[in-house]
Amino acid sequence: MLDISGELRGDLYRQGRELAVLKTTDEHTMAPNWPMTWGAEPFNGHLFSSDLNSDSGLWITKLETGPQVVF
Repeated sequence: MLDISGELRGDLYRQGRELAVLKTTDEHTMAPNWPMTWGAEPFNGHLFSSDLNSDSGLWITKLETGPQVVF
């Protein structure tokens, strides 16, 4: 998730605009370790995105503040 307010120039990660990361893959997906979610849509505090690899289906996530958690 990126903060896209203001000018979008240069390395957005180094500018601190990366707010969150969700890795929607693992070694067992159709294309191992290749995340293929697309069409993310925010709704009522959640983010809905579908998986092109079809084996993991629909991802529903919620952004919460706190320490970084790595899966």
